[in-house]
Amino acid sequence: HKDVVINLVVLSNGYLASGGGWYDMTVKIWNPDNKFSLVRSITFSGLQSIAGMTLLKNGNLVIGDNWPGDIFIINPNNGSMVRQISSAHSKPIWNIVVMSNGNFISSSVDNSIKIWSGSDYSLKKTLTTQNECFVLAILPNDHLACGTRNFTLIWNINTGELKQRLISDGTKVCGLVVLKNGELVSSSDNSIKLWKTTGNI
Repeated sequence: HKDVVINLVVLSNGYLASGGGWYDMTVKIWNPDNKFSLVRSITFSGLQSIAGMTLLKNGNLVIGDNWPGDIFIINPNNGSMVRQISSAHSKPIWNIVVMSNGNFISSSVDNSIKIWSGSDYSLKKTLTTQNECFVLAILPNDHLACGTRNFTLIWNINTGELKQRLISDGTKVCGLVVLKNGELVSSSDNSIKLWKTTGNI
């Protein structure tokens, strides 16, 4: 890569996909069984900077563009584009996660979270906030955690209801992870917090 590598994803065949930043604008596929040799380099017109990348249930890669907010679906096995969702968000995309049912969710600094079909890639639901949306994590109770500049927001994915706002001491939540026991860990500029996800968080 010619710039910072922002995303790493393990593909279904064991290969590694890496996504580059502003001055690279490529997805590269590597074979770890052959001294991490380069299998292919994938570029598309309009792809500016890969801000979010993850693997869908069907084996395709979903990529969130940092600007202007497009989403790209690509086949990592041959490098072809399956679908481009133009202007999926009005501002840069920050994160993309996949749900257990195969749908995927994107977050953006346009203050929105969007849920997309993992089969036909159509928009299913939009959740709006008063804050820029950064990292995402799917909780075991069909809820979604979203890190913003001031809070971790907990949503019911099915109903679209905002359930709780967890205070992050006025700093941006830049990391979310769900532990094996279902508890949520959030990180901000100067702290790490552990939240229980049973009942009220």
